Amino acid sequence: MEKTDLIIAQKDEDAWLHATNKDDIISLIKPHDGELGSHQVLRVTDAKLTDTNLPDIQKAIEVV
Repeated sequence: MEKTDLIIAQKDEDAWLHATNKDDIISLIKPHDGELGSHQVLRVTDAKLTDTNLPDIQKAIEVV
């Protein structure tokens, strides 16, 4: 069996988090029907108390 990332639709988040049996979980596992984008995230090394969660450290990666 090939391993892959699991993407849960936003509308299914609550059902995923509160699933009580295997059948509930399996019903939420579906292939993604679109393209995925990716972003390079730069490593920011700064003082421990500095907020490094900044949008300008992310750079979109072009698909060629």
